[in-house]
This record gives sequence, C-alpha cells and structure tokens, in this order.
Amino acid sequence: MDMQKFIDKLCVAVQQSGVEAFQIEYDYAERKMLELFDGKIEKQSDTENQTLLLAVMKNGKIGYCSCGNLDEAVIPEVVKAAKENALLIGETEENFFYDGKGEYSAAEAYHPLSGRMAALNPVAFMQEIEKKAYAADKRITQVQKVVFSKGKTRRIMRNSLGLDLSREDESASCSVMVTAEDGNSKEWGLKGVAFDKGEDFDAAFIAGKAVENALSRLNGMKPESGMTKVVFENKCFCDILAFVEGIASALNVQKQKSQFAGKIGQLAAAPIVTITDDPLLKGGYATTPFDGEGVPTRKKDIIAGGVLQTYLHSLKTAHKDGVVPTGNGAGRNGIVEAMNLYLQPGDVSKQELLERVKDGIYIDRLNGLHAGFHMVSGDFSFGARGYLIENGKIGRPLVQFTVAGNYYRLLKDIKMIADDLEFKTSGFGSPTVWVDGLTIGGK
Repeated sequence: MDMQKFIDKLCVAVQQSGVEAFQIEYDYAERKMLELFDGKIEKQSDTENQTLLLAVMKNGKIGYCSCGNLDEAVIPEVVKAAKENALLIGETEENFFYDGKGEYSAAEAYHPLSGRMAALNPVAFMQEIEKKAYAADKRITQVQKVVFSKGKTRRIMRNSLGLDLSREDESASCSVMVTAEDGNSKEWGLKGVAFDKGEDFDAAFIAGKAVENALSRLNGMKPESGMTKVVFENKCFCDILAFVEGIASALNVQKQKSQFAGKIGQLAAAPIVTITDDPLLKGGYATTPFDGEGVPTRKKDIIAGGVLQTYLHSLKTAHKDGVVPTGNGAGRNGIVEAMNLYLQPGDVSKQELLERVKDGIYIDRLNGLHAGFHMVSGDFSFGARGYLIENGKIGRPLVQFTVAGNYYRLLKDIKMIADDLEFKTSGFGSPTVWVDGLTIGGK
C-alpha cells in the first residue's frame, strides 16, 4: 500500500479507538555502499528500510508500537498493541505531543552537489583514488580500502493535535585509507569527503591528503610526560566539543548528571568561548526545521562569552523546568540532541595561533572517547596521536600517548581560538583550539 494512504487509514483507525491523542512517525532510508580493494569491488550493499512508529496516549501515558509492513491488514494489530503498551507504563511523569503551532523556518540542509554527483561513476572514481594513492609515494605499501556511500532519508510526522510535517535528506561520501612504511615504522592515513565541495570530486586531491597524512606520521616518538600546552586540530576538537551535548542536556541536568546544573547565567567557559547550536545553519550536516518531536528548531547560544545561557530542552524537560522547549527533542523520554553545534571561530589564523603557542603538542587524533569520559566529574583520559609544536610550527610526529584533564576545567582553560571553523558530518564543528593545563602521558 502507498505510504500516505496507509498513514491516512491508520489515522482513522486510531481516532476511532478511543485514545486521548496519537502521533505517527514514519522513517524511510535507502543506502548504497561500495568498498574497493586492489582495483575491484570487494564488498557492496544496497539496503532499503522503512519503519512506522505509532504512539498513543491513554490515561496520560504513552504506548508505542512500530512496524515495517505497510499493509492495511496490520493496522488493527498496531493500534491494539500501542494501546496495550500504554496501559503497561508505570511512570507518573506527564507526557506530551506537540501541537504544530509556531513558526517553522526554511532550512537549507546539506546536499551533495547534485549535478556533479549525477555525472560521477563511483567505481571508476574509487579506482582512480587507489591508483593515485599508490603513485603518490613509494612508501605507500597498501591502499587498505576505498569506500563510497550514497543514501536518502525521509521523515513524516503527523498527530491528532494538528502536527503534519515532512522532511527529505540525502547524503554521499567517499573515504580512502592508506598504509605507509619506512624501515620499521608503519602508519596509516585517512581522508574522507562529503561531495559538497568541488575538490571532493578530485581523486588526486583525496588520495594526496590521505598519503600526506600517513607519511607525516612515520618515525614518530613518544612525548615527554607532564603538563603542557595543547593545540587541538579543528576536526579533532569537534569530538571533544560533542560532550557539550550531554552536559548541556536538560535531562542530564535534571538528573544531577551534569555540573551545569544550576549554572545558568554563570561563567562556564573562558570569556572567548561561545558555543552555538544552529539547526537552521545553511548547508549544515544536521540542519532541520523541526526536531524529533516536531517542535520548530531555532538557533541558540548554549554558552556566550563564557557564560552558560541555556540547556537543551525537549518537550518533557521544558515542561518540568517551566520554560519553552528549545527544539532539541530526540523523540522519546526527554532525550535531547544537538544539531550543528559548534564553537564560534576566533580572529587569528591557525599559523598565528601556533606561533603564539611556540612550543607544545598538537593533537589531531583521539581514541577511547566514550570510555575515557565521566560526565558527572568531567574527568577524562583519551588516547591521542599528533605532533610536537616546535618554534611555532608543526614538528616531529608523536606515536600513541594519553591526554588527560577535566572537561569543565578545559572549557575555562581555552586560551585562543583560530578562525578555521570546520564541521564533521556528525554535525559538530570547531576551529583549531589552544588549551592549557592538560596532562600528557608519554615517556
């Protein structure tokens, strides 16, 4: 059955079932993935799936039922299951559906360059990347893999209070991983693109960046242990910045799982720090006019001039605090999510920042992020890779070491921010950042 007709019939059935309110959420996704090795496609997948979630309110409680079969015959079963699940809920907190009121702003989300994508032959492009990588330098001993992915998603939300929304998105990406060897030293390099810039269609550019990354790491050394000045590469600091989503979550604040609790209007970071969540960012990887609950999204500063301005709210957390929802609801149980969350850039170049640091450590890779971070205390310890900063320049490569500190302290110890803001496809963005007071575990 056609999806729209299915939703229409489901609406009628739910309305006749005697529930207080209901909401329907439909998600569709298709994805094609190719993985190339040694000039041939080694793995490939072409997936398509759809899921419909029915939420019904009965006696103030919400029950859910999901299905992937859009057949009219399953409608009575879906309605019955959702109602029965509502009766099983034991929680006493109030639940809400959004009524669709408010202004929904136009949102121009990220899209691959459609004209260029239509003309792209993925397999030939991947083969050219592999060829260029091997030709770039004799120390490249293996192109581990070249991966191409392309997908589309669609989301529809409709409820009994008047909400009627839809959104479609598309994505594409390509990445290459190479191995470089020099004597006993062996390192890997990676480059990925999202096909939203002209250079993303240049096989030589992609291969060259991966090769450059691998070669620059050969014959690395361990850094000295101790406290030092640390500069985080812009895309690397995106992963650090992502923790703001959790500590600024109103749900975590209300559960006393964040030290931001009770700190609205107080200094939470260095005065040069402004952290913004902008779901309406033009071309943003997470741009959307409405959140997972159907609430209109809007741009807001979480921290401005170092001062905590707001938490990220869902319908449920906003009601509990008596405030307006911020348009960050993820869809269930008060969980929130950030959309295009980024650190506002400074007014100095990356090179000027390095020159002012003079000597320290430059980090461009982190691992163990989730296991190494404790939200309540803010303490963290991550595995890292990077380079020495010597006389204001990127110097000798560093093999695996650890970087440790306290996240709440880190935000206040940001000394300088460069002007080179970049986003990862995760939707988090950052410029290059200089942080003092971090502990390095090396030799």
